[in-house]
Amino acid sequence: MLAAMSVAVALPVPTSFLLWVRAGLLALILAGSVLGYGGHPPLVFLVSLWLTLAVWAVHLAVTMRSEQRGIWVSWPVCAAVPFLGWAAVSAAWISDAAWIGWIDVLRWTQALVLFWVAADALRAVGPRRLVLGVFAVVATVVVLGAVGQVFSEAPPLWPENRLLNLDRSRATGPFFAAPTLAGFLVLVIPAAAALLLRSSASGLVRVAAGWLTGVLVFGLVLSVSRGGWIALAGAAVLWFVAAARLKLEARLARFGVVALLLIAGGTLLLAWSPDTRGRFEQMMIDRGEVSRPVLWRAAVEIFKMQPFAGTGGGSYNFAFEAVRPEGFGKDPIWAHSEYLNVLSDYGLVGAGCALLAAVAGVRALGGSSRESTPVRQRISDWSESSALRAGIRVGLLALMLHAAVDFHFRLP
Repeated sequence: MLAAMSVAVALPVPTSFLLWVRAGLLALILAGSVLGYGGHPPLVFLVSLWLTLAVWAVHLAVTMRSEQRGIWVSWPVCAAVPFLGWAAVSAAWISDAAWIGWIDVLRWTQALVLFWVAADALRAVGPRRLVLGVFAVVATVVVLGAVGQVFSEAPPLWPENRLLNLDRSRATGPFFAAPTLAGFLVLVIPAAAALLLRSSASGLVRVAAGWLTGVLVFGLVLSVSRGGWIALAGAAVLWFVAAARLKLEARLARFGVVALLLIAGGTLLLAWSPDTRGRFEQMMIDRGEVSRPVLWRAAVEIFKMQPFAGTGGGSYNFAFEAVRPEGFGKDPIWAHSEYLNVLSDYGLVGAGCALLAAVAGVRALGGSSRESTPVRQRISDWSESSALRAGIRVGLLALMLHAAVDFHFRLP
């Protein structure tokens, strides 16, 4: 990587070209990881790791060419280092499944590097529009593939997933589980909806955002994910009520509007989609979830076994055997809750380090690059609009809520 960085610094090309290369590599990693079965196949994962090293080398070359001639590192990146360090210690000396633990370390590290690079790479208007545009195209392809899985007899875009959905009742897209598709969509839907509702949006942007929002919402319907809908609704309510800098009366009014929209949307969804209605009816018959609470209680019991250091990264599947309930036949790899999984794997030490990194990330998202961008450009540029930034934050909040009942951060 140092050699690649040295070559990039010495190349007789303008820095603006390297900015586009950096954005292009980010877009390529995004598209390849999502459309390549969610990054699960080993080959896809390895290629994405090499591309991550490449984009990091280009990023370091760009920063070395800057006036400061220093390596720009943000506070959230520094705050995540203790967690990465503990995850490595856990995989090396604590875990009974060290190879899974080291894969987790690689994925956490990759996520941190990409956050580090993207935080700086998306400041320039052109590269930012490139990455956001690729994200929109990838999300559209994901939903179109999901539509084919449910409604079409033709060979699907992701043939291996056909075996996971023989009755075609739920779409999985490129992922191996419908909840993962829902997690991806709840991350993207708020940003598209924010551009649609932006007061100063041009006609072209509004039409494109409206079409994209409709496509993404339809994909969420096809996933038949109760957790996805609840997480998206919860994030919208929390944002409009708690994040709005308005008087109490105005907040209550916004809450009423959002609540009415959610009730109307939920009513239409239950009336239109028999599969969704069936899943909610089954949940009422079972008085909630059946298998997930078992996994959650097991995670708590595993945590009690080693509360300080945890049982080791990637060890949930092995530690589960010690607390397996009688008659429970499933073989879980993860706890179906990201937060309980971190707690059982890494203990209080790892959970504390993860909380530090999460708080730093949330604080970074609470800020913005508005100070470095002229007011006139913020008004005219959709990619720099406050509405889009708010939509991205709502999407991340929805993903964090959904992670309470799923394991999105265990995936590439």
